[in-house]
Amino acid sequence: MSNSDLPVEVGDVIKMSETDYRYGISALRLRVQHVGDVSIEDGIRWVQLIGAQINFDGRDGVTRHVQARLVALLRPGAVIRPVRHHRPAPPTHPAGSHADPDRPV
Repeated sequence: MSNSDLPVEVGDVIKMSETDYRYGISALRLRVQHVGDVSIEDGIRWVQLIGAQINFDGRDGVTRHVQARLVALLRPGAVIRPVRHHRPAPPTHPAGSHADPDRPV
């Protein structure tokens, strides 16, 4: 499975319970900064993630390296993707048109 097939990407916020990631000690919210490789151990698919733990006040905290259960990231609401604003492309002139942009129409 390639990274482009994963349900998580850089910039996403993930919410996991303590059983959703290896050596979890409590629920975790993480702003993903790096998506690593997928591995299979004991029949479970794990994905390596690096990100900023989101503190209770909503600010980014310490950097965490976690192995998350891939199946946990597929649950509704587990991955929150921020709205990404794309700059619109400049208008183009029809093919064959040699319009002068400074000349009024």
